[in-house]
Amino acid sequence: MICRIQYLMEQNNITPSKLCSDLGLAKSSITDWKKGKAKPSVEALVKISEYFNVSLDWLITGKEYKKEITEDEEEILKMYSQLDFEKKAEVRGFLKGLLSLQTV
Repeated sequence: MICRIQYLMEQNNITPSKLCSDLGLAKSSITDWKKGKAKPSVEALVKISEYFNVSLDWLITGKEYKKEITEDEEEILKMYSQLDFEKKAEVRGFLKGLLSLQTV
């Protein structure tokens, strides 16, 4: 998993300190993960997957699990992927609010 995080940083010219700063992680996080002193938390993995626009499946296992999606869902995903990290968080918050109002 750490090798995929390193790969993403290299491909996007992101330094470990920039990634940690952008995601609000401790500066030593990536070094500790590399050395085996710690493992990324679920929260950190979610942030990393969203930051680089990759699935958690791929980030954790190296495999991408595909499921069929509708054209509407694909359009929404394309628009979402163009948003910055903060706007993505706003969208998720908005959707959670809508879901809480939805009656089953």
